Amino acid sequence: MRLKVYLVQWDDEATIARSARLAGEGWQIFTGNKDDEDAYQRIRTIKPDLVVFDLAVKPSHSLQVAEALRKCRSLEVLPFVFVDGDARSLHNARQRIVNAEFTTSKNLVKELKKQSTRLLSCPV
Repeated sequence: MRLKVYLVQWDDEATIARSARLAGEGWQIFTGNKDDEDAYQRIRTIKPDLVVFDLAVKPSHSLQVAEALRKCRSLEVLPFVFVDGDARSLHNARQRIVNAEFTTSKNLVKELKKQSTRLLSCPV
């Protein structure tokens, strides 16, 4: 199974770098967020295996997308991984989003490998 990962990220340079790094691990990467609504609709259409939210740039936008997705019955168990962010952004995300994982850019590949193992071990 080739893991489908959607990146909710608001910095083009960081998106390119992170996409290349994750694609190099063999995962299928989706990006291209114009705004909150666009990210939400693209995730609902693509139906990725997990979503990575960057909290370093525009954390409120990432949280809005995550909250909207959690309200969607068919996506309420979709794995979320939040990356980076300052103490306030991390605290807000932990308070507002249930069943999410948190990591740093340095440990992102390791976290996604862990998530991939979980997804592969769960029967469909």
